[in-house]
Amino acid sequence: MRELLEGVEGAGIAAVNGPRAVVLSGTDVAVLPIVETLRGRGVKTKQLQVSHAFHSPLMEPMLADFAAVVEGLTFSAPDLAIVSNVTGAVASAEELCEPGYWVRHVREAVRFGDGVEALVAAGVSSFVELGPDGVLSAMVREVLPEGADIACVPVMR
Repeated sequence: MRELLEGVEGAGIAAVNGPRAVVLSGTDVAVLPIVETLRGRGVKTKQLQVSHAFHSPLMEPMLADFAAVVEGLTFSAPDLAIVSNVTGAVASAEELCEPGYWVRHVREAVRFGDGVEALVAAGVSSFVELGPDGVLSAMVREVLPEGADIACVPVMR
């Protein structure tokens, strides 16, 4: 994907959800030619309906204002371990209490697949998705090692 994005202004990797699931984000002018190239290679694509191009270069104009707001917040260390979607690893309390982390979270790619791998490595054996559909539960299954005895349960409302 990085090769296809090289030299393209206004597009980026929004998420790496698993070994076969990558989300691009950006302007239609930047992203649609890449999508057509992928389709030409036989890659299945789907356009997501979203309100904003989070995790893309289109977020850059708002980052300074967002940083100013976030810097005015008070953070506390979490009571439970949190896997970062920015790094795909367990986040330290210091990292999560740093305003810059949350600014990076808006702009950088979501590393969902790496996060699932980190949870499995930490011994997690059940995933519960609370939301309007079961799309994340399906993505978890794509990341799990073959034959893994792990439960993925979507709870839809």
